[in-house]
Amino acid sequence: TCNITSYKLGLFYLLIAGMTDRAIECLENCIKLDPDDHMAYRVLAEVYESRGDKEKASDYMTRADRIAVSPSSKLKEHWATVKAASGK
Repeated sequence: TCNITSYKLGLFYLLIAGMTDRAIECLENCIKLDPDDHMAYRVLAEVYESRGDKEKASDYMTRADRIAVSPSSKLKEHWATVKAASGK
């Protein structure tokens, strides 16, 4: 997943402070660090929705949906499960 600090800051700026520009900046940083992090795309969609930018919101939600079901995403989830089960 993306840098958890950037992700949490993005959520903070969006939900607590209402600072959507900063939220976008943090969440885009998440995507740079991990382009397969579908949750960062989903939250970005919510940010743009809150700003009334339906087109960008739709674009980011479409990307999130595409990534969430992509083979690489499923492989990462499976690998994380295997690692957790093995205690590593």
